[in-house]
Order: sequence, then C-alpha cells, then structure tokens
Amino acid sequence: MNKELLNVICDVMNVDESEISNIERLTSGMTNKGYVFTYKDERYIIRIPGVGTDKMVNRTQEASVYSTIDGLGFSDDIIYINPENGIKVSKFLEDTHVCDPFNDHDVILSLKTLCRLHSMKLKVDYHWDTYREFDLYDSMWQGQPSIFSDYEEIKNEILGLRGFIEENVEENILTHVDPNHTNNLITNDPKNPKAYLIDWEFASMYDPHIDLVCFAIFAFYDRERMEWYIDKYFEIRNQECSYDTRTKIYAYIATYGLLWTSWAEAKRIEGQDLTDYAKVQYKYAKDYLKIVQDRLGKKEEVA
Repeated sequence: MNKELLNVICDVMNVDESEISNIERLTSGMTNKGYVFTYKDERYIIRIPGVGTDKMVNRTQEASVYSTIDGLGFSDDIIYINPENGIKVSKFLEDTHVCDPFNDHDVILSLKTLCRLHSMKLKVDYHWDTYREFDLYDSMWQGQPSIFSDYEEIKNEILGLRGFIEENVEENILTHVDPNHTNNLITNDPKNPKAYLIDWEFASMYDPHIDLVCFAIFAFYDRERMEWYIDKYFEIRNQECSYDTRTKIYAYIATYGLLWTSWAEAKRIEGQDLTDYAKVQYKYAKDYLKIVQDRLGKKEEVA
C-alpha cells in the first residue's frame, strides 16, 4: 500500500489508517490519477490531479460547478473537493460501466443526460474560452515546432472560422466541455437505465453544441457515425438542426481537433507520448476544415 497515498486519504476523510482498506489503482485518465478505496464497507474514489493540470484547470471554478449541480442527479456524489490542489473524493458508482461509444443503447442514455443538462440552462459565473486554450497549450510547447509541417497554415485557416462560429451561437449555458465516453457511466440495471456524467473539471458557460463535438472526436467517430450522433441529439431535444448550425458543429470539430492536437503536443513535450492521439485529432482538424469550407462555398453560390 502506498503510504503517502494512504496518508492523503486519511487526511481528507479525517479517519484513522485502520479504517481504510482495499486501495486499488484505476486506469489513469489523460489528466488525472484515480484510486478506489473502501471505508466502512463503502467504496470511494480519490482523484489526484496529474502533472501540469494546474495550468489547465481552475479548481475553484470546478468546485463551484459541483455545488451548482449538487442534488440534480447528473454526477457521482462528491464527499470532498479541495479548490486549491484539486484532490477530490466521491462515492464509487456501483454497478455501472463506462459508456461504449459504439453501443447505441449506451450512447443514447449518455445523450439523454446531456440533453437534460442543456435543457436546464444552468448558469455559473465563468465562461470557457476556446481561443485562450489555444494560447495556453501552444505556450506549453516551449518554443518547439509541431510534428505537423503545415500546422501553422491549418491553424490560421481554422482560427478564421471563429467569426462564423460566434455568429451562429444561439445560447451560452453550463456545458460540460469534456463529456467523452470515459466520463459517462452507464447503469447495469435494466430497470433503471441511466447515464451519469462525471469529471466536471472543465465545465463552464459555453455553446452546448461543443459537448457533442468533444464526445464524438474522443470516440474517433467516422463521418457516418458523426452524423448519426448529431441527428440523435437534436431528435432527443425535439429540435431541428439547421444548415448553419450543422456547419458550425463541423467548424467546432475542426477547431477542437486542432485544439486537442496542440494539447497532445504539449503533453509530448512534457514527456507523455500522445503522438497517435495527436494524429487522429489533426486529421479531424484538416478533414472538417475542408468540409466547412465546401459548405460555406455552396451557401455563397446559392446566395
């Protein structure tokens, strides 16, 4: 048993070492480490923020988000959260599994939770800024060039879509920002089908359609699956997806493909090799940039 970790758990739970047992490492995420432990016959998860996350996550804002959604049934129950160092303890969600992004049942349940969040139009005091994140991640490259020779050219073209995106944002509400399938836990009980949305560390006020993008590109959806996913979201919300709205979503795919490319390159420079992930995201950036340019060109021809 890791003595240092045990001390941390005892400190935040305010209990004696003898009361903690069965500490097990969870599969690490891309930004944090997680451990399961048992206290009084109940299981809990402690999150230990990873190296460099203090540059990317405002823990005070995260704590505020958990306060906002408390009692609404979206997430796991938070027992403890430290807004200074990001250590978090929550109750373990028993009898659940991680959402399979290619299982329609799982994905539809996750979409229903996402749609419920968006329909509530919750408010917090801070906004997500995509373009600030670009500046942050690029600054973490420490002056090193991208592994992609045309990165700067593609970046300039994608940043040029900003005006179109902002013209087509219909609302700014509490948005998860990182609802990828590993952050969706699906109940195993067929009598109580539900998806819980966990890890709200990036949640902020933003265009809710970004949540669709962040799920889909993390799951590596191809174009056919992407269309199905977008259509299903608007079907559940009983809304139409206009030509401009769909084009805006494609523009987000290009933008966030590039953003996560920049993030992955920053992590590579820090010593975590995410080259394969960067290549997938960069392909999204280039492919959907072309799709958006073609759609905007066709729109101009019709006009």
